[in-house]
Amino acid sequence: PERLEQSRQMILQNPMLKGMMGSMPGMEEILNSPEMWREAMQAAANMYKNMDKDDLMNAMMGGAQAGGLDGLFGPGSEGSSGLAALDELSEGED
Repeated sequence: PERLEQSRQMILQNPMLKGMMGSMPGMEEILNSPEMWREAMQAAANMYKNMDKDDLMNAMMGGAQAGGLDGLFGPGSEGSSGLAALDELSEGED
């Protein structure tokens, strides 16, 4: 949870990142709410964890074209290659 908030704050403090992410449908509202941010990032982590290996690789390499985060932030939003960050979301879960 602490790293999730740190990443949100990093984005909010970087005008270029904030503008880029804020331009995605629904993302500005998510960025401005710590609770919504945490829920969205956990949902993204779960989505990636539930993918089979081939789908995961396609999503990491192709973003929205291969499924990416479409539907999580709105049509046309792109995924990112953050497997290490996804592991952080599952800390404490066994």
